[in-house]
Amino acid sequence: PQAAQQLRGAPSPLVLSPPQLPPMLLTELDLIAGRPRHKQAWDALLKWVVLRCSRQRTAHIPNVFHIAYQTVSEDKGTKIKRPVFVLSDRFVENYGVSPALEPEAGVPEPVPGDELNFYQLAITFSESLSKDECYAALKEMLFAICEGCGQRRELRVDFGVGHLVCEDLYVGFEFAGNKRSIF
Repeated sequence: PQAAQQLRGAPSPLVLSPPQLPPMLLTELDLIAGRPRHKQAWDALLKWVVLRCSRQRTAHIPNVFHIAYQTVSEDKGTKIKRPVFVLSDRFVENYGVSPALEPEAGVPEPVPGDELNFYQLAITFSESLSKDECYAALKEMLFAICEGCGQRRELRVDFGVGHLVCEDLYVGFEFAGNKRSIF
């Protein structure tokens, strides 16, 4: 019957498949668009990360990543350190992502004082946010980042000292100023 319809000139049934759209790039601007509280919380986070890294102190964002400083050489009492990006094991397990580069040996683990402190973010780095507002906004944005990576979205999010980058389930960090690119 179908061959007969085609011979008579009747149109064959059209099967539509969903269009293949290019993956959208997710940035920090997508996370804060039209949300002033989220923007304030994100700006506070960036200030905290920049301050920690400018002092060569570990910046630890729990369940996402930490940036530590590893001593590469010593010269007459002066230590030369470089930043090292370490993806959280929980992030890797929960979202099925992999580090762009294998973790290096000898990278210091974060200690309790290195962890993100929402009270400090609100009081020291935001203009008017409460601890709870900071926590809620950042939790939502960090979750969106993690979900985006797990869904194979191309991602490039500014963290003040560089960009968290995700491409095809591989997550890395590109430090600003050519300090060290891990991607």
